[in-house]
Amino acid sequence: MANRRLLIIDDEPDVGAILKYIAEDCGYEVIATMAADEFKVAYAAFKPTAVVIDLALPNTDGIELFRWLADRGCTLPILILSGFDDKVLESAKLLGEARGLQMRGIITKPMDLKAVRGLLEGL
Repeated sequence: MANRRLLIIDDEPDVGAILKYIAEDCGYEVIATMAADEFKVAYAAFKPTAVVIDLALPNTDGIELFRWLADRGCTLPILILSGFDDKVLESAKLLGEARGLQMRGIITKPMDLKAVRGLLEGL
């Protein structure tokens, strides 16, 4: 599990903190961001091995970040984080896949902590 680095973006600090806690317990080094510009800087500097992206963000959205990652040739596993309904989540997953991204799962809000742990351990 060495060198597992997770980059999270969610505009809700409590959600980011919970995900960070679970991921660290799963052996990840974690950076949790709240804004797209922070995420982009951290992506370059931190060199994550996986990312968690909330779909609803201020001044942008997760789909825009999918596009940004695809333009950079991202091959990392990506987990979608959102409280949107299943149709929106599935559409977002398919859109990411169509851009060549490795969409590896969906974390729904409110979060099922056991399911989150299972997704993180499976990456």
